[in-house]
Amino acid sequence: MCELKGCRGEGKPATHLAPVFGVRPAGAVKPREIADYIAARRAAGIAPATCNRELAVLKSAYRVGADLEMIEGLPKFPKKLKEPRPRQGFLEESQYKILSKNASELWLRTFLAIGFSYGWRKSEMLSLRVRNVDLLDGWLTLETSKNDEGRRVKLTAEIKTLLAECIRGKQSDDFVLTHKDGSRVSQPRKNWYSLCAVSGVGKLSDDGSYAGLQMHDLRRSAVRRLVRRGLSE
Repeated sequence: MCELKGCRGEGKPATHLAPVFGVRPAGAVKPREIADYIAARRAAGIAPATCNRELAVLKSAYRVGADLEMIEGLPKFPKKLKEPRPRQGFLEESQYKILSKNASELWLRTFLAIGFSYGWRKSEMLSLRVRNVDLLDGWLTLETSKNDEGRRVKLTAEIKTLLAECIRGKQSDDFVLTHKDGSRVSQPRKNWYSLCAVSGVGKLSDDGSYAGLQMHDLRRSAVRRLVRRGLSE
């Protein structure tokens, strides 16, 4: 079968698909087997959205094979599973103050402030380097973004103070958000979950699962606040 590793969506979806479909000739896979795979994934507690992504990766593999004339056509795929509506979480000013108070680490406090004030994406904040911070004139610059466009924002007094501490003693190419030992912050999820749980806007279960405010809700909250102030979306 067409190599799953080279197809769109490489990573976890391909990892689960490969043991089932990766060692078989593409023409030997029947529609029922694809449906059975999805049924087994759902029975294992896998979310509909994840199953749909895996279906998309498998279909992509078939399309690549068809384009390369390695197979004659695509088998019939089951319909996409119905996914729950996206979360509509928002952070209020009072909740922000509680989170700020409980964010003991400087990088997390700064991450929270930038996200809540400007609505920047997690990846955008984590990619910030010292050269992007202009304390003298009070600007924070994003060199590129998801849509390949940069942007520049005026620093608030709060964020200017936080950034000044974040970049103290660092070089131009150093990352702004770092741990106390100087290492780059790359996986803030657990820290975020713990902060939200302590602040009463999230809950951590004994099995390690989390429910509550998400990092992306900072972006949603910032956009709502800006719109309320008269800025267009």
